[in-house]
Order: sequence, then structure tokens, then C-alpha cells
Amino acid sequence: MRASFATVVLCLACAAEPVTRGDPVVFDLVGTWYVQVLDERAVTAEDAVWRFARDGGRIRWTLFASPIHEGEGGGEGIELGTGRSAAAQVAGIAAGMVVTRRNAIEKTLDGSDASGWTSSSGSRPSSASALTFARRLRIDGLPDRPVFTRVETLGGVAAEALAGTVRFVAREVEPDRLAGDYERDGERVGRFAMWRIGSVRVRE
Repeated sequence: MRASFATVVLCLACAAEPVTRGDPVVFDLVGTWYVQVLDERAVTAEDAVWRFARDGGRIRWTLFASPIHEGEGGGEGIELGTGRSAAAQVAGIAAGMVVTRRNAIEKTLDGSDASGWTSSSGSRPSSASALTFARRLRIDGLPDRPVFTRVETLGGVAAEALAGTVRFVAREVEPDRLAGDYERDGERVGRFAMWRIGSVRVRE
């Protein structure tokens, strides 16, 4: 069964198992993550899968939109709880999840944890009249307070560029879970959370 973004309901404000004050949090971004976003204007959540890998001295970030939910792990009315309960639910969702390469965005980011990681913005317009779409991904704040930014622009030499920016600012950082604030174009705001999962099936 395929569930749309609007069918997965999320309790984003709920905290996972608390980390005792003073305990070091060892966070490693590398891996596959199940991401849910709840815009304050919406009543249901949107979901995606993000995958991070080290590629030499770079980070490769793959974003899979519109995951397909099959089996008992996905469907209407799913409400994620807290702590181990949420982790178990996420594992069940991941077990029945499929992503497709046609809905994937993959970028290679250069930089460092200290200065931030960023992808190239793409090719330049081929002529003064041509319009070019560009997407740039950036990660700041590793490893303590990750901030994920996606900037998309459409413009050309002779045209004023239109830009859209989406930011995910982590406020809660645990080894296998992040949660924090979501913002789109400075107007639409909400909450996001992401959980580390083992792997997902990938279709062409």
C-alpha cells in the first residue's frame, strides 16, 4: 500500500529517551535516516529518506522524496510515540518502505565540520536569455548542532533570480535521532525529526 506524505501523522514535539546531562553524545551523520516534517499550517506530516556517506574528503547526500509505504509498517493513521516506542515504529515503517531513484536528489558536498559542507550550485546559464534551475545543499554545525539547508534558484543573466530556502535546525541531538525546527522561505515554519534506520529498498 502506498501512503502519501499526508498520511503519516507525527508527534514531533515528543522527546526520545533523554540523555543524562553531562553524558557525551557521540553523533555520526553517516547512514540512512527516516525524516518527518510537520508544517505548523498542516495537520499531518511529510516524510522522506536521507542518506549520507563519506566519499574521500567529501560528504555524499542523497535525498529520496515520496517514499512508498508497503505492508504493515506504513499506512494511514500512524502516530509516532516517544523513546523506544518511536524507534520500534520507525523500524516497522522502514521495513516496509521503498524509495525510487527517479525521486532522488544526490549531491556531493565539499568542506569540513569546522567550516561547513556545501555542494556546487550547478551550471551557469548558456546565454543571456536562458533560465537555469540550480539546487545547493549545505550542512553546518557538525557534529553538535547540525543545520541542513537546501537552496533552489531559478534565474538567468537577464532575469531576476527566484530563490527558495528550506532549513532544518537540530535542537535535540542523539546518536540515532535528531529533532528541531523547520523553516521554508522564512514564512512556513514547523518541526522536524529524523531517525537512523538500517536501510531501505531502492527501485529504479
